[in-house]
Amino acid sequence: MNHDARHTLSALLFSLTATGLFVCVRFQYGLSPLERYYLPYYLCSEMPSLTHRASAYQLLYISVGKSQARPALGRRRRARGDTASCGRAIAARTPE
Repeated sequence: MNHDARHTLSALLFSLTATGLFVCVRFQYGLSPLERYYLPYYLCSEMPSLTHRASAYQLLYISVGKSQARPALGRRRRARGDTASCGRAIAARTPE
């Protein structure tokens, strides 16, 4: 192993160790006793949500005929330019 790689690995190991120390100090002294008590229960309840989808809601899109579909967002969100990817089409008619 050359000299540069050894320094890079040493810096990486030191930064991971320091980060672990800072996280431990934060959780030991930065949380109240009640928060420290409930933290493991909160983490255990949140872990399944990382791998499983929590809901079946999808973003609706508006299109007229064959034109380009756009997200059905409020005026403020459209002005900001918020977008998302298209899902499958839902056949719907508006009252005339």
